[in-house]
Amino acid sequence: HPALPKRKSRHLKYEDLTKLMATQLDKPNLQRVRDWFIFSTFTGLAYADLKRLSEKDIIQKEDGSQWIRIRRKKTDVASYVRLLDIPNRRKKTDVASYVRLLDIPLRIIEKYKSERCSDKIFNVYCRSYLIKLTKEVGEQYGFYMTFHKARHNFGTHITLSLGIPIETVSRMMGHTSITT
Repeated sequence: HPALPKRKSRHLKYEDLTKLMATQLDKPNLQRVRDWFIFSTFTGLAYADLKRLSEKDIIQKEDGSQWIRIRRKKTDVASYVRLLDIPNRRKKTDVASYVRLLDIPLRIIEKYKSERCSDKIFNVYCRSYLIKLTKEVGEQYGFYMTFHKARHNFGTHITLSLGIPIETVSRMMGHTSITT
């Protein structure tokens, strides 16, 4: 077999993620994309799910915690996962993925609340413009960045590195197979 080219990392290095979160950008459109990237890093939402995320997808539990309750667009996978509360998993017959909204994504939702022109949480740019701006954001910080890396950040930095079982992470991310 011929040697394969070196594969680029699927997620950001922890140091790069820390730099991204600590440093604001001057241009509003780049700052917005940076914030959406961080939001997706903490929720695992893909572009398509972020774009259609609406007020009805945010629910509040009895304990006051807020959750995203959404059926994944790409896989339409029915799963129920409670991040950081794994023993209370529900049956696979539930119709949506549940991801707890931690402090950082809650602050990002609040930051852009005044910009809403519909029930959508964010006024997400079209895919081609978002890809262009995500590349620019990466250049501003000095590393290669794609929006999909946010999902890999979620799987790596936010869940697996904190001891969340891979089976739970797989369901939380809406994968149809654990091998994904």
